Amino acid sequence: MEKKGKKTSIRVLFVAALLIGIVIAPVVLATPNGRLAIDKPMPGGTLKSNLQSIDNNSKSPAELPASVVNTIKSTSTSGDWVYLGQFSDSVADNEWDYWQFDAPSGTTRIYVYLSWSDSNNDLDLYIWDHDWNQVDNSIQVNTDWEKIDYTTAYKARWYLGVNGYDVSGSQQYTGDVWTYVETHEGEATPHPWSGWWWPMLDDPAYAPHMYDSDGPMEKYDTYVVNGGGSNPGGNTWEYDTHRTTDPDNSWWGHCHAWAAAAILETTEPTTSKTKRGVDFAIGDQKGLLTECHYDDPVNGDFWGTRYNGPDDDINDIYPHDFHNVLLDEIGADSTSVVMDTCATEQVWNYPAYMYSMKYDPDIGDPSKTHVTCTVWFADDNVDPDYVGTDSFTKTYYYYLTGGTSNPTGGAWEGDSVNDHPDFVWHPESQQADEGCPLNYNTVKEIVS
Repeated sequence: MEKKGKKTSIRVLFVAALLIGIVIAPVVLATPNGRLAIDKPMPGGTLKSNLQSIDNNSKSPAELPASVVNTIKSTSTSGDWVYLGQFSDSVADNEWDYWQFDAPSGTTRIYVYLSWSDSNNDLDLYIWDHDWNQVDNSIQVNTDWEKIDYTTAYKARWYLGVNGYDVSGSQQYTGDVWTYVETHEGEATPHPWSGWWWPMLDDPAYAPHMYDSDGPMEKYDTYVVNGGGSNPGGNTWEYDTHRTTDPDNSWWGHCHAWAAAAILETTEPTTSKTKRGVDFAIGDQKGLLTECHYDDPVNGDFWGTRYNGPDDDINDIYPHDFHNVLLDEIGADSTSVVMDTCATEQVWNYPAYMYSMKYDPDIGDPSKTHVTCTVWFADDNVDPDYVGTDSFTKTYYYYLTGGTSNPTGGAWEGDSVNDHPDFVWHPESQQADEGCPLNYNTVKEIVS
């Protein structure tokens, strides 16, 4: 039921103020049901600093009304309700309290629930955007609660207002705030397997090497000889071709070959094998497969340009190309890709197999969408006999123009200006380094 007398008194005061020439700010407008809608915060209230911090485990998304949870339906995106916190205080008649909170990246929806103990007291709930424009309110009557479910939210600072519309004495209230954080995800199957990167620097600190005594290449030579063949000289070739003594080249290794093998060799070696009297550990088998993929062709599946020094563009690969590769290769085709994660002269290749993106519209420029993109990589800093996928993640920040499904421009942002992938590629087929004595079919015999 409306409080007719109170509504009339507000209007009378407002008209009287205009007649005597007093300027009142902000503008107060009566809504059709007689309650107040305000474009700017009412004077006299106290702006609170933040939502009061509580243990997030004391509240969970499951406590949201089912009608709210069930309305989040999407086949192309996923997300989670994030509980931000609780605010609590008391208001007297016609008193205002204001609160502020920060919606996190990926926010698309805000849900606020306000409650109090005495339904004879009437409180109203308002929400303003980052620029103090009112975007929604809840002004029910004869209840002990108000709620706002704002469905076009975004990452920004937001403000809440609690108004004691018709209160006897003082009324204690409690409110809770959730945001729905939407993510856009893709995942390749199967995941690439982890393996050792087989450094080339002849230094015990960088062992094991492919050319070590009793290493993968020497075992391959022995296997061939024990089968009645001539020594192919694989270990000698490896020592002469894939070895360095220059500490400046400590980053040289087989990371690109391992990354290609981890993607294309979908049957990962998982057990040691004894063939023709030769013991092949898991690491030996993975090492031989790695050597076989040293020079895999890409057949056009290469995005970006390798950075070779100051004369090259450090911003390449450009974020819109990077974004499109993730959507097309990992997202649409469920295919892993290899990324050089270092934007400098050094090259560190890792297979990327999963991503999760959050989109945030630019408050000042509607043509831009800011993206927070986390990518999962298989790691090669593992024991050679490691089985499975040991992963690490890197998070990249950039903005896009031209939309998010097929963007045409953009730029790296934040830490990603100097820390972003250099190039991306996908191996098409097996090919060893030129002159390599390994026979791929023989290697497949060993690992099968």
